[in-house]
Amino acid sequence: MSLSSDRIEIVSSSQRRHRHSVEETWRFLQECAQPGMTVSYVARRHGISPSLLVQWRRRMNEGGKAAVRVDDDVLSSGKVRDLDKADPGA
Repeated sequence: MSLSSDRIEIVSSSQRRHRHSVEETWRFLQECAQPGMTVSYVARRHGISPSLLVQWRRRMNEGGKAAVRVDDDVLSSGKVRDLDKADPGA
């Protein structure tokens, strides 16, 4: 009986979860939004689970919807950056 794969991976230690920074998360989501990109491709490229990208995207969408429900202002990321530059002590 021959095996079709010559490679076997043995995991011998427990791995800690990686905490991604907001910047990393945003960059991954921006990459997913590019024309022709898929969640699966971006996830494989960065070594993360596709479901994690989907979860992050859903949370971002829900955050915007929650702001609209309570009649808060919803700002684009560019506007937030502009506000941060204007008030560095905030």
